[in-house]
Amino acid sequence: MQAQRDGAALAHLPVVVVAVMDDDAWTAHTDNLAVVDPAARRVLSIPRDLWSVTVRGRINRAWRQGGAALLTQALAEHGIAVDAAVCLQRCAVESALGDVDVVVPVESRLTFLYPATPRDRIEDGAIVVRFDPPTERLAGVRVHQWLGARREPNRAGSDLRRIRRQHTLVRALCRD
Repeated sequence: MQAQRDGAALAHLPVVVVAVMDDDAWTAHTDNLAVVDPAARRVLSIPRDLWSVTVRGRINRAWRQGGAALLTQALAEHGIAVDAAVCLQRCAVESALGDVDVVVPVESRLTFLYPATPRDRIEDGAIVVRFDPPTERLAGVRVHQWLGARREPNRAGSDLRRIRRQHTLVRALCRD
């Protein structure tokens, strides 16, 4: 009975796209995009490199060029309907994750090139970061490395692999 009441309450909540800027300026690109559907209990991550005819470029430029309206239109062209949009600057997310201390599962060794500090550009200098099985404890800069690393040594980077790690972190946080 409680599950039915919870489901009925969730059915009235809007589907929202949550965008996270890659910097603290509204002129930055969105580094992460997720569509949150509470009624379906689903989060759909959108690759930032998804091409948009509406934007005339990658979807991560939509907020910068036209705010919520343009991002909503760009998603709609891919059959993704949202009721609302919210965008967070990087500092807000860093603050929210500042006290995170969580253990995540790691299936196989992961090795990445990562900026020397989280706010640097990788082109300005990189370090090698590793995540080893069976688990890794994430706190401080390790949270940023887990969430943001894309480039692998001698291999092209992938937003899809990064999205999987982001989902792993969210699942771990929900368990804790």
